[in-house]
Amino acid sequence: MNPYPMNYQNLAGGAVAEQFNRKLGEVLVNIDDPNTPAKAKREICIKVTFAPNEERDRFEITAAVTTKLPGLR
Repeated sequence: MNPYPMNYQNLAGGAVAEQFNRKLGEVLVNIDDPNTPAKAKREICIKVTFAPNEERDRFEITAAVTTKLPGLR
């Protein structure tokens, strides 16, 4: 169990969840597009980096949410 009140929904002030939801929409639109290969796999990647200070009482978070989508046929 996580002893800290942090989860993916409030990570970076909720930005990670917002970015994921936006990218999920892109994936779903791409799947629905008849001009893309139907059976091609789509990916959403979430990369979160934590950079703690020397005292380990604070840290900076950077996050990136990216997609890998097939192009048009």
